[in-house]
Amino acid sequence: MLPPELVDHILDYLHDDIQSLGACAAAGRPLLHTSRYHRFNGCHLTYIRAVRLEPLLESSSTLARSIKSLVYRPFARSPGDYIVSPPAAVTILKLLPKLIDLRIQAKALPCIIDLGGRLSYLRLDDVWTQTRRDMLVGLSLFFKLEELEFSDPYPMLRLDEHDSHTGGPSAPRVRKLSFRNTGCAEMITQWFSAKGRVPRLLSVTYTIRGKSHAHLFVAQSRTLAPLVRDLEIVFKPDGTMQGALESVDLTLASYAALHSCTLRFALPEMCVAENTSLAWIPTIIGQLSSASLGSLTISLVVDNVEDLRSLNSECAVRVLTTVYFDDLRVLDWAAMSQALSVERLEGLRKVVFEGCGRRELLEEHIRITCPELHTRGIVLLAAVAKEASWAD
Repeated sequence: MLPPELVDHILDYLHDDIQSLGACAAAGRPLLHTSRYHRFNGCHLTYIRAVRLEPLLESSSTLARSIKSLVYRPFARSPGDYIVSPPAAVTILKLLPKLIDLRIQAKALPCIIDLGGRLSYLRLDDVWTQTRRDMLVGLSLFFKLEELEFSDPYPMLRLDEHDSHTGGPSAPRVRKLSFRNTGCAEMITQWFSAKGRVPRLLSVTYTIRGKSHAHLFVAQSRTLAPLVRDLEIVFKPDGTMQGALESVDLTLASYAALHSCTLRFALPEMCVAENTSLAWIPTIIGQLSSASLGSLTISLVVDNVEDLRSLNSECAVRVLTTVYFDDLRVLDWAAMSQALSVERLEGLRKVVFEGCGRRELLEEHIRITCPELHTRGIVLLAAVAKEASWAD
């Protein structure tokens, strides 16, 4: 038998070649026992990759039982590419007896109802493809769910959003309900309310690119605001913040039950005083009014213009990366200090500003400009990666 170190080195390559790894499993089990099963847990699969993995799962029940979490996209995003029938696309799920956490496209929901008795965490992507009736009937069969998440690539209004919510099927008793850029939040929440099963934890993530997204957020806030505990808003205007929010009555004041809030800003300009969009940061912070709010996180990506000789600079292509702490000094810290010191935010214990680079100059700037805020010791400067995944 080969030394374990060499076996691990070989398996690092085999894990990128499912067919070779399957051949090892079929030819002899010694190598399979030394493979790192945990690498398959939580893996991301497309339909083609799932087809290649199925023979390996069939030959190794141990590997199949090790997979408890899976992200699976059996269908392509383009409607013209939906060439796989839903029943065939979910065959692999029948080979995973211990699966309890699944992220999958909503189109496959009618074909996975057999998992209703064992899934604890269900996360549905591309929710806009499903009708209200199909979605609610399907979800009612997942009676063991603890967490349920709905996600769409972009905020969009569902045509059946305001249909009647009475007389629908029974809702599962989930502990946490999450929405990511989906237009079905109001519909789903009212369904749970009608059945007397509103989850204790409600999480909402929303991306605002322009006026249409802002108007949709305002409309859904009428229902969601009293319930949401964790809120994340990503502002990614195509131009300026003023252009995206002009004539929109967007406010966070009605979100009175918040425990945590994350505000992210992707601004396609430099972080300089002339950038008028920066003034919106203290303005939006000043709208918060939840006495239970304990944690606030502020993230900002800008065009740092670090290399004027690069191809992107020559072609006037803006590359947004995490702001430098030094550059954050141009923010209106006096206004932010005032917004964070109001009595209604008495429960605030932590305000995190994400950035990169040296912290010393910004720390000194806060100490001099906002002595009261500095004395409270709630401001934290957190270093994060230069490439922000949320801004993609």
